[in-house]
Amino acid sequence: MLTALLTALLTAYCLLGETFQAQLATLLGDVLLASAFVAYIGFFDHRMRHTLVHQWKEFLTHIDVVYKPDLSLVEYLSTASERIEWSSNALPDDELCVENAIILHRFNRYPLIIDPSGQAVEYLLKQNQHRRIHTTSFLDLNFMKHLESALRFGTCLLVQDVENVDPILNPVLNQEFQKTGGRVLVRNLFVVVLVVPFLFRCCSVVQSYPTVDQYC
Repeated sequence: MLTALLTALLTAYCLLGETFQAQLATLLGDVLLASAFVAYIGFFDHRMRHTLVHQWKEFLTHIDVVYKPDLSLVEYLSTASERIEWSSNALPDDELCVENAIILHRFNRYPLIIDPSGQAVEYLLKQNQHRRIHTTSFLDLNFMKHLESALRFGTCLLVQDVENVDPILNPVLNQEFQKTGGRVLVRNLFVVVLVVPFLFRCCSVVQSYPTVDQYC
């Protein structure tokens, strides 16, 4: 009985070791594809995304970088529980929306979201309600107060109707944070605000499809 148990355990450990070695062999290529996907793919539609990923794979093959042939970037960059949570917060189940949710979940800058249907706004409001997400726009007379409050207390700010980005946001979008005596500060026009940079999130939403050069 004990011998059979030890044999089964040894077999399981051997299988785990083989799986780990296989993952290690393709780690560099998988990470390069996943990183490029998160960093560059967001602007493009579903068809163009597939084209780009295919081109990236061809390039990696050309320079002899091994990657997993059947790599699913959606499964690689998110867990099943995360996808279930996103779906419960009104995210549509199609692949494009899940990819967009992954990019939003993993961004380290502040995204511009093109959302003519309003689905993304609904999802963001539900997904970030525990972070006291606040909706505002550049036309809001209290915009500066909302921005300062979000920066100071590390909450989430959703800026709507962003046909053009107001220069007042530039120091925040560029993450021009300054460390002084253990505190993190950012200057907005004539106001210096104490920031919680690792908690603060800002998302900008435009309802219509902009031209490529509008935000260049």
